Amino acid sequence: MGGLGKIRPMPFTVYAEYPGRPGHSEFVRTTAAGAMLKAADLIGTGWLDVHICDEKHEIYWPGRLTQAMSKK
Repeated sequence: MGGLGKIRPMPFTVYAEYPGRPGHSEFVRTTAAGAMLKAADLIGTGWLDVHICDEKHEIYWPGRLTQAMSKK
């Protein structure tokens, strides 16, 4: 754990399935912005069941991702 004035990155894991491949893939990012960009890239290239999970096990599904991305 970091001391006062230190920021500890919170890991975010992007999960996705590629059509025709068994199982899922995981992509770890240290920032929420990085995770959202990766998720948007995966969605744009046809990956399925794309979602983000944070270290508190909060899951963010595509509906919430697209809403957040559209508020830029």
